[in-house]
Amino acid sequence: MNAPPSSQLGASPTILVVEDDLPVSQMACHILRNGGYRAIPARSAEEAAEILLTDDPIDLVFSDIVLPGRSGLELVATLGPEGPAVLITTGQRSAEVRAAVDASGHPLLPKPYTASDLLAAVGTLLGVRP
Repeated sequence: MNAPPSSQLGASPTILVVEDDLPVSQMACHILRNGGYRAIPARSAEEAAEILLTDDPIDLVFSDIVLPGRSGLELVATLGPEGPAVLITTGQRSAEVRAAVDASGHPLLPKPYTASDLLAAVGTLLGVRP
């Protein structure tokens, strides 16, 4: 079970955006901030893991699959059932990638996505109304 969103504690929900493509990361963070979320960027699974170890509560991890070093799926596999909600993204369309995402049990937001697609997916996972 996921921890309650920080919005239930009076703060804006915090989204960790794990994306190595800087323009895509900046776009996602901009969309999320305009949607009322706090967005923290990470450029790799290793950087994201360090952020997750801090006392700063993360409500949702929005991660690309293809990252330098460990993959996004490897990162989210370490989170456990009490960890933050997870939303996976990728532009990869292969059957192998689809099978890996399906096996992870986490929802997928395919690239390219729109601002409304991202906000709807995040809102659904956090139980936040648009």
